[in-house]
Order: sequence, then structure tokens, then C-alpha cells
Amino acid sequence: MQQEPSELYAQIIEHVFLQKYQTGLRTLLFSRGDIEAAASELSIQLPWNIGDGLNGFFPLDMTLPEIIDRMAGEDECWILGLAGPGQYAFRLKNLGAIEIFPHLLCAMTNIPDATPNIVTRYLDNEAHSLLAKIRYNRLIDIFTDMTCYSLGNQIQAEVPDVGMVATDEIYIGVDAQGKHYIIPIQAKGDDEQLQITQIEQDIALCASMYPSLICRSIGAQLIDDNRIALFAFQFGEQGIAVISEKHYCLMVET
Repeated sequence: MQQEPSELYAQIIEHVFLQKYQTGLRTLLFSRGDIEAAASELSIQLPWNIGDGLNGFFPLDMTLPEIIDRMAGEDECWILGLAGPGQYAFRLKNLGAIEIFPHLLCAMTNIPDATPNIVTRYLDNEAHSLLAKIRYNRLIDIFTDMTCYSLGNQIQAEVPDVGMVATDEIYIGVDAQGKHYIIPIQAKGDDEQLQITQIEQDIALCASMYPSLICRSIGAQLIDDNRIALFAFQFGEQGIAVISEKHYCLMVET
């Protein structure tokens, strides 16, 4: 029986992890060469372009093999991420610093849904649907209290010391004092979860592409068909922190 790609990914990263793991280490670095060597030792043919970066091998938000999870502390887990061009890393993180969940007691702001019906009809997945609803209802303007314009979506760039990074959408914002902001958006459907590592990469991408602009990273989580949670992030001494969270309900007028 032919194995699913996810099963092959799991075999490769488990093999690489066990080769690199040493008690006490919180960061395990590896390279493209390690991936190729693992695939060769496991007799797995790589069906992807090695030059495409980590996302060309396996999703950053994939579930790691159980044996890797067992080598983390009670309130910790290993995450997979970029560490430079052609370089990757397993990092041991506190569980509370990995995923971002909407706060159940956050107040809900009702917004008349301005998404065109013809757009809604032909959207092909939840992430695209979420980005469209945010764009047509100007939720980034409302959330940031700025005038914002979309520069484009699915933006990718090679970031120095990180590698190839992609973000879902980027906005330009102008505040009341005329200051210009760069606003990367990371969007997730209701069956996905925002990851701190993705926010870190969004900020790195904007710092590389737009060094003169103020970065305001935003995460968007679809709660259900009509409810959206938006998070604003800031990079400080302790790493990424949520500085604002607001929930919006898109109301369909009858």
C-alpha cells in the first residue's frame, strides 16, 4: 500500500530529530543535506524541489511524530521552523507560547456583511474566504483605527538568515499622524490554529522587504462562518506577545 505524503514526512523528520537530539538541548539545527540523507537512508524518494525551503518538505503546522512529543517536558512541545537559508530547526517551546486561541469572553462587535454574494459563491477554501471577508468589510481599518490598503496576498520572499517566507496578505496602513505601517496578515480557518512561529516569520518578512515602515502583525482566526477574531502582535524582549484581541460578527441584512 502506498504511503501518504504526511507519513513520509513524519518518517523523515523523526529520523532527523533522533540523529540530532541530545539531552538538554532546546534547539536542534539541521539542513537540506540532513533531509536528503534521511530520505536516502529510509529509501524515500523526495517528490519535491529541495530549493523551495522548509514548506517544500512538510507544513510548519503539521503534527510531529509521537516519539518527538515524548522528548518534551510536561508543559513544553517541539516545534519545527526555519533557521536560515537551507537551515531548519526543532525548537523546544512552552505550550502557552505556541498557539493563539480566541478568548471566549471577548466582546463581539457586529458589522453589516459587505462581502459581495458573487465573491462568497466562488471562494474555494476557508482561508481565502476569511481574507475576502476581512478585505471587503475593511476589518483591518476598524481593528487598527487606520486607513489600510491591501498590497496583495500569498506574498513570498527570501529573508536573510531565515530563508523563504510566505504570508497570507499584506496591507499598508496610514494613521492619523500620517505614519506609514506595514501589516502582514496570517489567516486561519476554524479547523486550523494560529502559530507563533508563523507570526515571527511574518515580522521577519516585513522587516526585510519594508525596513522603513512600522510593522503591525495581525492574526485572523475564523471562529465560525460569520465570526472572526483578530489579534495584534508585538515583538519584545520575551518574544511575540498579543497586544490586542477583538471579535467581529458579520451580520447579513434581511
